[in-house]
Amino acid sequence: MRPPKLRTPKPADIPDLSDSDLPSELTEPSTNTEESGSDDRDVDYEEDSKVPPFSPKPTEETPSVPYDEETQKLVDIAKRAREEYSDAESKYQDLLTKIRELEVTLETDYGPEKEFMALRNRCFELSERQYVYKLCPFDKASQKSIGDSSSEVSLGRWGKWTGPEDNKYQSMKFEGGAGCWNGPERSVEIFLNCADRNALLTASEPARCEYKFEFQTPAMCVRAVEKEPEHEHTEL
Repeated sequence: MRPPKLRTPKPADIPDLSDSDLPSELTEPSTNTEESGSDDRDVDYEEDSKVPPFSPKPTEETPSVPYDEETQKLVDIAKRAREEYSDAESKYQDLLTKIRELEVTLETDYGPEKEFMALRNRCFELSERQYVYKLCPFDKASQKSIGDSSSEVSLGRWGKWTGPEDNKYQSMKFEGGAGCWNGPERSVEIFLNCADRNALLTASEPARCEYKFEFQTPAMCVRAVEKEPEHEHTEL
């Protein structure tokens, strides 16, 4: 069965609707201010614009109440007592530090005649290749790269005399320095020679993390004189 054929309407079939045929609600503009709300918004804006900006009041500091004369005297006495105690504590700590230094000095072997004591609290430097080596006898040894402002690398602290039995003051050992990468702690052995002045002569690393210094000092000349054999004199 064939579907019925639909007829396309012609312009003459469509009725002409004018504004007079439409309801007044669709042709006249709305004058209801309650629905639009425009007047309310204008009023709210004007009211908001009249509100002054918030400005907090400055905080008023509570004036300090002075003590009476007797109380102020007690406060001053307590203040002076604290200052005197702090000063006494500082002097006490300084004395303890000096006592410890004296104990270390008495325990340190500076040679039979204390001839090496002149090297205490002194440091000597040597620029060798790209490093600056520093030796502070009876204290510490270190190195740092030339032109590098970073901290020094510890090569060890004073340990002991390591010379042979007949002349143990010929060399000294510094141990417990900064650890090498995947290696032992750094250490340095210093060999001493007789000379008319103190100076660090050479610095080398013959083995990994094990350093060798050569140091000259007049203190070794005293040792050399003591070791000279006595010559027998024959009478003519």
